[in-house]
Amino acid sequence: MRSRLEPLGHALALLLGALAGFFLVFAGVFSDGASPGERYVSYALVVTAYGLLGLALGYAWPRRFLVWTLEASVPTLLFLAWYTTREPQQALLHFAYAALVVGGSLAGASAGARLRRARERPASNL
Repeated sequence: MRSRLEPLGHALALLLGALAGFFLVFAGVFSDGASPGERYVSYALVVTAYGLLGLALGYAWPRRFLVWTLEASVPTLLFLAWYTTREPQQALLHFAYAALVVGGSLAGASAGARLRRARERPASNL
């Protein structure tokens, strides 16, 4: 059963995914000569941001968490694909960020859906 607020969730997933992609992923991609430590911090921020976004969306709509993973990730993946055509020598870095975006949002959405289902399940009397 679809919620009346689900279309708002789709728009929110796309918008927040695009904002996180623009401000976090592109900050990491555009940073020239970043040290390994800075790159690791950037990776951690991306995974955390997309994980939290996926967690919130998966918790709100647990039955369709794979849809939320895709919708939160697609804007950033499109940005990265476009930018890879401009700087193909950075394709490996772009692929790493794409994997972190999809992995973080998938893990978050899955965890949110499991958390919601666990909270809705009645407690068993032991």
